[in-house]
Amino acid sequence: MDAQGNITPSFKKSKGGRLKLVKINGIFKTVNEPEYLEFTDELRTVFENGELINTLTFEQVKATANYKA
Repeated sequence: MDAQGNITPSFKKSKGGRLKLVKINGIFKTVNEPEYLEFTDELRTVFENGELINTLTFEQVKATANYKA
């Protein structure tokens, strides 16, 4: 809906398929997994089925936040 109350079509689109986040030449990009098997997925599972899988210390989070690629 615009500022005047008129309904407008959405420009947002969902990506389909099995996705992964890869880093190509220092740039992060979301891609379809089957097309980029040679690249490592940069995302890490933290929760799965309500269980905490990957615990991080506050120091690890701070170090990651301060990391410059």
